[in-house]
Amino acid sequence: MLRTAAEVEEVELDGKNYYVALDERKLPQGSPPSPTITNLLCRRLDRKLTAIATKYGFRYTCYVDDLTFSPQV
Repeated sequence: MLRTAAEVEEVELDGKNYYVALDERKLPQGSPPSPTITNLLCRRLDRKLTAIATKYGFRYTCYVDDLTFSPQV
């Protein structure tokens, strides 16, 4: 399940606080499913970068936006 959040504003009415949505719900940055979504979207890119790294003697690893090329030992 994707978790979404809308921009909210706190409003007081009759001594009680309420939170009113100001816009459409959206996936917030840093959301728990963000790494999974990014990894799914970048699978093809990961395969290509793995092949290039291997060809030149490197090991490619990735976690979300952290791409690492390390020499193979």
